[in-house]
Amino acid sequence: RRRASFAAAWQAGVTCWSLACFALMTKLFSNWQAQTCRSVEEKQDLICSGSVAGNQFLLHVGCFFETTMECELVLVVVACYAMNALVSLAGSALGAWGTWRLLQGLDCREEYRIPE
Repeated sequence: RRRASFAAAWQAGVTCWSLACFALMTKLFSNWQAQTCRSVEEKQDLICSGSVAGNQFLLHVGCFFETTMECELVLVVVACYAMNALVSLAGSALGAWGTWRLLQGLDCREEYRIPE
């Protein structure tokens, strides 16, 4: 009974942690600003800084595609983390439900003195 109570408390903490991670990743995904990401990436890329010699049109197109792809990749990674957090939340909620059912079964056995 003591171990089951400890497991229930631990499972409640895991479920709260999973919920917080899911909320954080969902907020990051929903508040994503692609233009801000691209402007930050443009400042850091060599091809965008103008220090590379070549056709300016091709450099501009290359800069646009590189920064767009980098930002979209980051967005996809954040979406994958959000989905992972959702699956983790579902698993921890299922575990919490199972632990709760176990505690109910133990209470029933103690109440009616059913041998184990």
